[in-house]
Amino acid sequence: MAFNEWLRLKRCRSGLSQKKLGEALSVSSQTVSSWETGESFPKLTPHQMRELCQLLSCSLDELADYQIGMLGIENFAQKAS
Repeated sequence: MAFNEWLRLKRCRSGLSQKKLGEALSVSSQTVSSWETGESFPKLTPHQMRELCQLLSCSLDELADYQIGMLGIENFAQKAS
């Protein structure tokens, strides 16, 4: 499953609107929409990653699998530090 599909599925299962998820992550609902359509990929801070995982009831490992797959392991290591 692609990240955008996973994100939409997890958000819907969590009962969150794009607006509510965006507010929690300090981004616009349009940004969340672009993630879910695959137009863009989130560049999240460590704090935003933790918040997203809490909201979607997923582990950091689960989220990291998508981050690594989309950004490459070298970029992920730089973002995590």
